[in-house]
Amino acid sequence: MNKIIETVFGKAYHPVIKYLRNRPEDANKLIKTSFSETEIRKNRIYVDITQVFIKDVGTGVQRVTNNILVNFEKMSSDYDIVKVYLDEKKGVFDCESKSPVSFIRGDIFFELDLNYVLFIRYAAFFRKLMKKGVKVSVFIHDLIPIRYPQFFDNSTCKIQLKWMKACIRLNQIIANSEATIKDVENFINENPFYKKNKNIQLDYSLLGCDFSAKPMECPEKNSKRLSFLMVSTVDRRKNYKQAVHAFSLLWESGYDVELKIVGRPGWCCEDTIELLENHPELGKRLFWYKSGISDEELAKLYSETDAVIFASLAEGFGLAITEGAYYKKPLILRNLSVFMEIAGDNALYFNGLEPEDLAEAVKEWIKLYELGQVPDSSKIKLRTWQECTIDVYNALIKKCKIKPLK
Repeated sequence: MNKIIETVFGKAYHPVIKYLRNRPEDANKLIKTSFSETEIRKNRIYVDITQVFIKDVGTGVQRVTNNILVNFEKMSSDYDIVKVYLDEKKGVFDCESKSPVSFIRGDIFFELDLNYVLFIRYAAFFRKLMKKGVKVSVFIHDLIPIRYPQFFDNSTCKIQLKWMKACIRLNQIIANSEATIKDVENFINENPFYKKNKNIQLDYSLLGCDFSAKPMECPEKNSKRLSFLMVSTVDRRKNYKQAVHAFSLLWESGYDVELKIVGRPGWCCEDTIELLENHPELGKRLFWYKSGISDEELAKLYSETDAVIFASLAEGFGLAITEGAYYKKPLILRNLSVFMEIAGDNALYFNGLEPEDLAEAVKEWIKLYELGQVPDSSKIKLRTWQECTIDVYNALIKKCKIKPLK
């Protein structure tokens, strides 16, 4: 009965609460009459997966959502894990039963998926949950539209700004890297008006990288060319234009190498799409898998490639880095702080925005390859999705007086 009283009324030390603890029959009556709509049950972590629930198109964010969710469901914890989605007008619904859910003190609402517009619409609702004793936490992948507005249209930047204003009024933000959580801290510090929420918890958990598709034995390559792979949505900040122009320079200089690109067309990238679709090497030494491929097909491409390139100008994490390291493939990376956080000294880094800068980095890598001296990505300490999820869970239950998982 003490557990029930604490669940419904909280742990506030009050004479009435003390009285009820010693008189369970009276407590039962008061609970039934004063909290007729309150459930007496185990606390829950409601995991919001709205975007994946509506349509899973296999984006990087959705792959993160699915992997963390799968491992949440495998865990044995002091909470029940419930998958939910936000309806535009009607509230929060259970993904399995399609019925509305209810909240009690001690529950946790975890915004794992990414849907800016719906999240903003529900901001007032989340604050009401917090007043009711429900912890509200959000998972953040990056602040790129705020930090690098030049890569996005104006409406996207405005939406993420509204979203961040809502996020920093919650109980907790969990990010995918130390670099991203530092961006969050900088955002708060640079906007003194939003310092009112002094009790916000800021945590991060580096993402996992184990594939559902097992590493494949590398078959006999179709050609003797060195092959380079890039994996991410094709948009402006991923900087595919620099990469394609860099390889054009290499081809013109007599380097017989391949560039394979895996990524759907994104936004603000019409010029990049035109460059790829009309390139004279397309289908010869330049290959673009733009319609989406399975994990098994992606695993095959990773197993066949000689090196993975990540030329992005801004990232919150960079799944292709850990995936490349998972397959023990050498890495050629832009010198972003988050890439260095993940790969350390176990990658070849480059700087500069011109095609010549990346072309020189590839030439340097080829020389090291011929000497057997390329940085060894197998030395990168990789995390499993289970480890990532346990860290997320332990961050969620922080200050909730629940025993952490190990």
